[in-house]
Amino acid sequence: MKTAHPIILFIAVYIFGLIAAIMWFNFGEEWQIFGDAVHYVSLYNGEIAPAPWGYRVITPYLASFFPWDIKTNFTVVAINSVSLTAGVIALYGRKVGCSLQGIFIMIFFWVSSYPFVYYSTAIIRADAPMLLMLATLFLLSKYRVHPIILLLLISLGIFSHEMILVFVPALLLDKIFSGKLTGGANYKYYELFFISLGSLFILIFIRNTFINVSSTVELSIFNTTILKYTGGFLKHGLRVYAAYGPVLLFCLFFISIYKSWSVTTPFIVLLFLVIFVTFHATDTLRVMAILYLPILLYATKYLLACWEDKRHNVVIFLIFLQALYSLTVYAHLRTFETSIVLNIIAASISLISLILCIVVFTKNYVNN
Repeated sequence: MKTAHPIILFIAVYIFGLIAAIMWFNFGEEWQIFGDAVHYVSLYNGEIAPAPWGYRVITPYLASFFPWDIKTNFTVVAINSVSLTAGVIALYGRKVGCSLQGIFIMIFFWVSSYPFVYYSTAIIRADAPMLLMLATLFLLSKYRVHPIILLLLISLGIFSHEMILVFVPALLLDKIFSGKLTGGANYKYYELFFISLGSLFILIFIRNTFINVSSTVELSIFNTTILKYTGGFLKHGLRVYAAYGPVLLFCLFFISIYKSWSVTTPFIVLLFLVIFVTFHATDTLRVMAILYLPILLYATKYLLACWEDKRHNVVIFLIFLQALYSLTVYAHLRTFETSIVLNIIAASISLISLILCIVVFTKNYVNN
């Protein structure tokens, strides 16, 4: 199925994302100004905040340009960021060879994902523009833009949220293993080292030189306080899964049946890297959110493979289960953990999804 012209595709998906974001904003659970939001309000008001929040100046700076109240200004930035990200994801899907059907599935997974819902409802946060820049980096690298352009965008992203640096190992891993998530395989090693060293220089020296913070939080290699907060290894693992729900299952099953391990190895390494990083932050889901693009891509490819195997009803039902999971968990992010009913519903959805994936996997394995 032929895809639309890229400009038309981008605009159409952006508008679709905008409508979805506004719907989540109006019907999702409202978040009050507490936690991280307090520090971003300080930055918005021109005050100094503690590290690491004090370094994330881009979103408060963008919000300050608008003439309305603080909540409305942050809302404009956040909702447009996740909606524009939808447009970039569509272009990325087009570039990596997805059909229009595949792009539709990928965009549906995005607008029903944790980061999309969270940043459409928890408005005063810094991450949304970073996620937009991260998707843009994945896309631009596919066109092999000049390394300086990638470095400049990474540098800008660092001042939004430092987790954008996940793009650097993604580039390097794609180069080493001939992966296809980014355009890393098309760059020379010296170009990638230039991007890597330049990014670290911005993070360590430039950012610390030009931005003042009131204090700095020291991080250990393995923070046991995080495990106490999340409830131990088992609950921490469930939080990792909850960042995507059944979509993560679809992604992992695709990895398990895909024949080229050299291509999928970069994703596997990135997945373990991001999971390791979750032990440094109390909000596991927000850390896992940075891996959204490859997870959505591989989940989409899994459903497309099922569709090509004539399992149309299974694909439709799996998409429905993901939508139901999103409504159950992401639409009730503030109350989900304390609600036994919502947990039971989410667990049932996940179990049914797992069983269906196992059945499809077994049939594929036997047929091959």
